[in-house]
Amino acid sequence: MKTIRTGLVLAILLGLSDVLSVLITDGEHPPRGVAIATTVLGVVTLAAAVLAWRGNRTGFTITAVTRVISALSAVPALIVDDVTAGIRIVTAMSIALTAVLLVLIRPSRYRSATAPAHAS
Repeated sequence: MKTIRTGLVLAILLGLSDVLSVLITDGEHPPRGVAIATTVLGVVTLAAAVLAWRGNRTGFTITAVTRVISALSAVPALIVDDVTAGIRIVTAMSIALTAVLLVLIRPSRYRSATAPAHAS
């Protein structure tokens, strides 16, 4: 259970950073449309992570899906030429943390953690 909570805390932190992306964009890095979409993904991640924290299986699924989409939307920052090294490092770290949290909240873990206790 502690492992799952650690994964959800990572999801919440990454979701918060996504929410802030709309406030830190210059319109080009990331493009405003991407920043808005990322912010929406962050809000959905936060809501889903709260549901997952309470044991809701759908919350786990939505958390995982939104984090994967967010990570995939960040990949161009690693490829585009005019992105600074600092942004590349932060992007790579967020993608790596997404991979870690996906392992921590994988279905085999949350199924056993949220399964009802059987009466003896």
